[in-house]
Amino acid sequence: MASSCEYSTSGYIDISPFKKNWMDLILYGKSYFEENLMTNNTKKQLSGNNYAAVVSFLYKNWSFRYAIQTKAFHLSGDFRKFDQNTAIISLNYGTSTLSIGGELYFAFQNGSRYGYSVDSKIFKSDYSSEIFDNGNMFVLNISYNFSHGHVPSIFQRKIQNNDQDSGILKPD
Repeated sequence: MASSCEYSTSGYIDISPFKKNWMDLILYGKSYFEENLMTNNTKKQLSGNNYAAVVSFLYKNWSFRYAIQTKAFHLSGDFRKFDQNTAIISLNYGTSTLSIGGELYFAFQNGSRYGYSVDSKIFKSDYSSEIFDNGNMFVLNISYNFSHGHVPSIFQRKIQNNDQDSGILKPD
């Protein structure tokens, strides 16, 4: 019977260095370790790190965001896995009813690449995949809010069975 145990730790920091919150910095990190005991009493170990950083700027109705994520897998044993770093750039303009924006995925990259390899005594395999034409992929976002009618303020509503003077409930 195979068994497994996993340990991970992660951290998240959100920094707004200015009083009016026109800039925001988010840092995220995760480290993990996994150990599998196989049916033939051999151990397979996997450890890795994942880091991300997001910088956002706000000015009136405009917002700009740059995000990057790095992935690093350090595996011991026969199995190796790799993945590519990713970056996203977005620029948006929004009002209460209309929002227009664009995002650039895999920014400044020719494409995305990922894969794995297995190198053991009984089995050898290498696999990698690359998508050449998705680098600098642009997405356009347009949204409009069609809501209409009067939305009452929460202060305009009166709670039923409530006396305005003393806060004591009125008897029925």
